[in-house]
Amino acid sequence: MFKLFRRDKPPKDKQDPSDNVVHKDRHDIAEELHETASDIEEMYSRGKECLNKHDRKAERWFKAAAERGHAGAQYDLGRMYNSGTVVQQNFREAAKLFRMAAEQGLADAQYFFGLLSHYGIGMSRDSTDAVKWHKLAAEQRHAGAQYELARMYDKGEGVPHDPKEAMKWYGLAAEQGHADAQYELAKMYDIGKGVPKDPQEAMKWYGLAAEQGHADANHELIHIYDKAFSGARRQ
Repeated sequence: MFKLFRRDKPPKDKQDPSDNVVHKDRHDIAEELHETASDIEEMYSRGKECLNKHDRKAERWFKAAAERGHAGAQYDLGRMYNSGTVVQQNFREAAKLFRMAAEQGLADAQYFFGLLSHYGIGMSRDSTDAVKWHKLAAEQRHAGAQYELARMYDKGEGVPHDPKEAMKWYGLAAEQGHADAQYELAKMYDIGKGVPKDPQEAMKWYGLAAEQGHADANHELIHIYDKAFSGARRQ
């Protein structure tokens, strides 16, 4: 069992390591804790706590756990470098960490690494490799990855153009409530791309996307209603 980080004061023989370094320079504290914490799960938990407080010590805690193979720490540290949250933005470092976590099967990391690979951020652009990572995450029901994979099949990026495969992945993401996927699925039903035209299904998915504030879906609904109203007036 991993030890859990307790918020209450632990027994005297298990005092927080920081209690012993209160007189040290604040920049030395994280390093001291890094050296004395034996449990990587505790390192990761402390990193999360520091990140929630926007404390720069989150970087050291996550790095300590990441170096010991903790996929969650590798991913969270990658997110920090990717966004520049409490650290200097560094896309190359983000890509490296995302890949480490992705190779351990973490779906979120596979998705983010796929994005960086597809757009060439922090690494050389490689759409074929992006498809591989998005598919791994999509198979774990990651809605964002399902949507990105659908788009790649839809546009023929990194894979041959395949509307039916695009339809499949848009549908899976749409069923999980992904608004962009719902909109794209509606369009496919609307124009009969990869599937026979089905106005009712198109309306259904436009409506679900519009309910989530999707502006383009809302515009399409207005256009459909206006068209129907104009037709009724002419009769």
